[in-house]
Amino acid sequence: MESVIRRLRGLSCERLTEAELGTALSRTLTPWVGHDAFRVAGLDPATGLGSFGFSHRYPLDLLWAQVHNIHLGDDPHGAASLTRRPVPMGVLGQGKAGAALQAGEILVRHGVGSDLRILLRDAGGAWGLVGLLREEGGRPFDAEDGERLLRLTPALIGVLRAYVQTGRLQPPRPALPPGVIVVGADNTVRGISAQARAWLTELYARSGRPPDWAAHALVQEAALAARAAGAPGGAPGGAPGGAPGGAPGGHALTCVPSAFCGRWVATQAQLTGPDGAGDVTVVVQAPPPRLLLPTLAAWYAITAREREVVDHLCTGAALRQIARRMDVSLHTVNAHLKAVYRKTATTGREELTAALMG
Repeated sequence: MESVIRRLRGLSCERLTEAELGTALSRTLTPWVGHDAFRVAGLDPATGLGSFGFSHRYPLDLLWAQVHNIHLGDDPHGAASLTRRPVPMGVLGQGKAGAALQAGEILVRHGVGSDLRILLRDAGGAWGLVGLLREEGGRPFDAEDGERLLRLTPALIGVLRAYVQTGRLQPPRPALPPGVIVVGADNTVRGISAQARAWLTELYARSGRPPDWAAHALVQEAALAARAAGAPGGAPGGAPGGAPGGAPGGHALTCVPSAFCGRWVATQAQLTGPDGAGDVTVVVQAPPPRLLLPTLAAWYAITAREREVVDHLCTGAALRQIARRMDVSLHTVNAHLKAVYRKTATTGREELTAALMG
């Protein structure tokens, strides 16, 4: 296990693409817990919804079917379910009955025999959901496999945190106007505004052009969470620990880190029809401070008092005003700000506020 942890810590220091990181993580874990496919979904710590991820040999259509089933079906091992367990792990397999029936049928359709999942959580919250697959005919995962994988939780959280922190806090260019993507009742994209297309072009600039599934991938999590929250008796299927990923009334929000998209992006979804039916309208935009700061503070380990100083800073308040509002000394305000600058690798007030204001 020590060699696996050393390798995971080494990955935290490497600047790899998403595909390279998914492959490296899978290969690092294979000697410890054998598997045929791997994925990890990084969760927005403020809402509990998936906001980015890496995979290796994990079928994209299977992943989307499972995300759909976590929010709107009967999958018992989504992030929200696992966070309520003393041991945050679960195994799905073929031939399951009851609550896992539909989840097992999805595995059958994709030739998968067993699916092991663990929630990456610590005292600070839930940070990611890891999934390993074994093909049909292989040995199913068991509790021992899950326990072995759970022992790597701190190192895997470290990889996710390091990845998020490699992204630019300061946007490389001014933000685009908000765009709109409409998701129909069948959970397929029905419409994309010109502004949303411009967002997709910018976000997938490294790939040359957005793939056909780009819009669906960007808005799926928020749209499904909003639909689930708007259904009768609905609760957010993907939000751990009661986090408001899908708020009552059919709203949902997730912030995608700049390391994944080139700049921080917020997707806000709202259900337009009653009882979880109808279209979901998703606004794609640069997140304003009130949306970005909770997520940013969690990933960068910014304390509550440091965050309070930054909140005041974003209103345009002078440092002496902030000190009076918080009933602390000017020295204390400066100390908090220096800590934030160090954690976020920003040079000062101007760069920090520019990053937060988009």
